[in-house]
Amino acid sequence: MSDDVLVVDDDPDILEALGGVLTLAGHDVAAFGDAREALRWLDDGHVPRVVLLDLMMPGMNGWEFLDELHDRPALHGVPVIVLTGATGDGGLHVCSLLKKPVDLDVLLREVERWSGPGGSGP
Repeated sequence: MSDDVLVVDDDPDILEALGGVLTLAGHDVAAFGDAREALRWLDDGHVPRVVLLDLMMPGMNGWEFLDELHDRPALHGVPVIVLTGATGDGGLHVCSLLKKPVDLDVLLREVERWSGPGGSGP
């Protein structure tokens, strides 16, 4: 099972806005406001082409989500784009880091870049 884009962010307004923009751009979107719910969805066999991930979330934060993602061999090749208001990258090993508020044109370019065949970027 595959959706183009998995969005994980605890802000419902951001989830709605990103979901709408990505859907209008032709992507199938799975959006979750809770990282643990997103992991359950992934554990059900879903494999997104790219993940958009907020770092600062209650409960399970983005760093913990990334650790869990890396513990799942079937998801090792899935590119992760971090969306954050935090400064620095915290040593993250992700394909892209975008600062909030995110420029939607930049976001769409990054999603296209990393969700293409192989998700390898340029």
